[in-house]
Amino acid sequence: MKETTTLTREELYELVWSTPMSSLATKYAISDVGLKKLCRRHHIPTPPRGYWAQQEAGNAPARPRLPTTQNRSAIVLRVATTDEHVAGLQDALTLAIEEAKRPENRVRVPDRLRSPSEPVREAKELLDAATPDDLGILESPPGCLDIRVSRAQLPRALR
Repeated sequence: MKETTTLTREELYELVWSTPMSSLATKYAISDVGLKKLCRRHHIPTPPRGYWAQQEAGNAPARPRLPTTQNRSAIVLRVATTDEHVAGLQDALTLAIEEAKRPENRVRVPDRLRSPSEPVREAKELLDAATPDDLGILESPPGCLDIRVSRAQLPRALR
């Protein structure tokens, strides 16, 4: 069940001026831009860029007063729960893994290198002559293709 919070303009105004928009937006499962638009729609002034840094330094600009308005409708926001957020991420990850496993999305590497380009030829020569580090990894020098690979996987990486 989704949890919602109903706020008045005054309550949202106090929240916006006491908590950074990004933190507040995360709590209500909305983007900070979406929260700012919501405030604009309800004529609620928001802190300018750099406000929290200035406040931390002790010289934040004065807070504008909440303007009066005829619209007295309540503002309803959904509160994000950690479980919901994690479940959403897990679902997205599961879909991405399933998509990557589909046969048509498989990366096929040829068995041998055919007509390599000049940068690949150069990388092959340099890495063939390179000494592996403590973990057995060969690393290409600056100015060459950026490759970090074991000697056993070098032919595949160059393909």
